[in-house]
Amino acid sequence: MANISNYNRIIRNIIIFLSAILLYANTFNHDYALDDAIVITDNIYTQKGISGIKEIFKNDSFTGFFKEKKELVPGGRYRPFSVATFAVEYEIFGEKPGISHLINVLLYALTGILIFVIFSKLVNHKGAHNGFLTLPFVCALLFIFHPVHTEAVANIKGRDELFALLFSLCALLFTINYLHSNNIWQLILSGISIFIALLSKENAIVFILLVPLTIYYFTETTVKKTLITTVPLLISATLFLIIRQIVLGEFSSETSDELMNNPFLHASSAQKYATIFYTLGNYVRLLFYPHPLTYDYYPYHIKLTGFNNPLVILSIVVYVIIIIIAIAGIKSRYTVSYGILLYLLPLIPVSNLIFNVGTFMNERFIYFSSLGFCLVIAYILSIKLPSVLNRKLYTILILIILIPLLTLYSIKTISRNKAWKNDFTLFTTDVKISSNSAKSNCTAGGILLEKAQEVNDSAARSSYLNQSLKYLNKAIDIHPDYVDAYRLLGNANYAQNKDINKSFYYYKQVLIRNPYDEVTYNNIHAVLSKYDSIDHKISIYKEILKINSRRFDINYKLGNLYGKHKNNIPKALAYLKTAASVNPDNKDVCKDLGVAFGMNGEFGESVKWLEKAIILAPDDYTLYINLGITYQRMGNFKKANEYFLKAGKLRK
Repeated sequence: MANISNYNRIIRNIIIFLSAILLYANTFNHDYALDDAIVITDNIYTQKGISGIKEIFKNDSFTGFFKEKKELVPGGRYRPFSVATFAVEYEIFGEKPGISHLINVLLYALTGILIFVIFSKLVNHKGAHNGFLTLPFVCALLFIFHPVHTEAVANIKGRDELFALLFSLCALLFTINYLHSNNIWQLILSGISIFIALLSKENAIVFILLVPLTIYYFTETTVKKTLITTVPLLISATLFLIIRQIVLGEFSSETSDELMNNPFLHASSAQKYATIFYTLGNYVRLLFYPHPLTYDYYPYHIKLTGFNNPLVILSIVVYVIIIIIAIAGIKSRYTVSYGILLYLLPLIPVSNLIFNVGTFMNERFIYFSSLGFCLVIAYILSIKLPSVLNRKLYTILILIILIPLLTLYSIKTISRNKAWKNDFTLFTTDVKISSNSAKSNCTAGGILLEKAQEVNDSAARSSYLNQSLKYLNKAIDIHPDYVDAYRLLGNANYAQNKDINKSFYYYKQVLIRNPYDEVTYNNIHAVLSKYDSIDHKISIYKEILKINSRRFDINYKLGNLYGKHKNNIPKALAYLKTAASVNPDNKDVCKDLGVAFGMNGEFGESVKWLEKAIILAPDDYTLYINLGITYQRMGNFKKANEYFLKAGKLRK
């Protein structure tokens, strides 16, 4: 019997493992997508490979992408472990997304096996073995097949979720092993595991509660011994929080004034909490009916709502009922009660009830919680049904339920994976689902603009540009202060018909809202560099100065245009002086001031600025020539020849 049991266990592990591989095999040829740029392709630390790991652990998880510290969401993000693994991969393989996708799927498969192993150890005494389809096996299968996990697995960046749950479950397994063996090393491994889980994603902290809860529900362990098992977890959590505070500083509860990072920006308190309960209800719906799926739940794919919405009321009723069931089942150690707590506890940190998480909801937010759901369904299928049906009827019914369910899950998972192939596929697919999301419309518009610039066929290019403009304009309709969409509209209008005025109109909208947007200034300079009308350039730059009068590059450009192209030296000097007051150590502005003062007959000022330019750029022979000319015009031919000779030597 023991050999048969071990054989069955091995077979079930193989089924779980192969199921994960087969379900996600179509991601192996996928590219990077969505937030992969933040942690891999555009992350300066990841791109350094192993040498960048130190900086990954010393900074907020967004810093490597933005090249500066940015607190886009309250408290920042400190998830260095998964990013460090990307750095190692980059060191060994370079940019090979197929390798990263394979690793994600293997981690997911291991998670499924771990679920089976853990619950096999926990529920033996509860009559959980009813033939081959035991509670642990059914739970693991439901978890592996569930389509709501596609974002966590198919998006490489989702590895933070995969690691966080995997190592949290490892901590639970080592704790269970300690209870069986009293081996202190099992507790040490438990502490190490939860520490890695926390370094992967902060919401792993809920397992500090879930581990002792699991011990209570499924074992007869004494309170004292249970408390002992929590010690390594608490030590690891404390150490993590200390490190996190050292790296990120004090936790900030300030909310962003940008709608894309604060979906409740324009909401009343009633709207905020009604919308939160609506999203909580939507999570339940997705677990039962995972369609449609989208990466984008930003404003206003989910609309702000009120407590007069029947779905909000229904959500509240559902949660009140399941909370009552959970509480009522604590004393009797009811498995459904535990499953509900396993669902609720990981959901609380990402629910927006405690702090703003930056979006209304996300499918990856219920990656942890879905395990509780799968456990409850597995309990009903594997424990409750056999208790009320004879074995033959149960076998027929379970196959009627489970096979079609897993088949439908498989179809949805495999088809949904296709959307994650790359940014173009994801953005142009999900914008049809999240059609009222400003972000989805903006990203679709942006990727279509990129596509238009890659193709040579004029008809295809025109089609892509028209679609891009349609989506970008809709993004502005939804979110009238969306600077990213305005900037892209400026780019798209120029790409479509070289319309300088229309492009500048949209660039100006960005600068009105953010006068320091460097990308937009660069775009303006790039567009105007291809334009011949000096007067038009001057008028556009003057418009910008009305928004940001102390902008160095704009003042410098105006000084250049008035001096070199309009021969209006007084105006050139006025703008160049302002530029120099902003950045007095810029070699070019010092040189141009020197030349302009010389042309204006102010030779003393000319010498002063040219000499400063030479200090800043001693190898630029043109500076010596200009200084020689100035001294020549002053009648100091000795000095002039001295500088001409220096210029000649440098020129050689």
